[in-house]
Amino acid sequence: MFNPMVHDYEIVRKSDKVLKVVVKKCLHAEIFKDLNAEKVGLKLICMGDDAATEGYNPKLKLRRPKILMRGDDVCYFIWELEE
Repeated sequence: MFNPMVHDYEIVRKSDKVLKVVVKKCLHAEIFKDLNAEKVGLKLICMGDDAATEGYNPKLKLRRPKILMRGDDVCYFIWELEE
């Protein structure tokens, strides 16, 4: 899901039930910001993460309290596996 050519990211927690990743830089976010089209980028790029997560495992839930495309300083991905 994360590509070092596109994302500067760090895995901050990884366990059997939780994965937390912080993306500090995203080429997609930079391009859409330069085009003044962050809302379009959010829908085209970011919202696909929810569908991909659900398709991978319906018991896996994704939360993103911060998203670069919304103007936050990072993207903060939190995946949690429900019991």
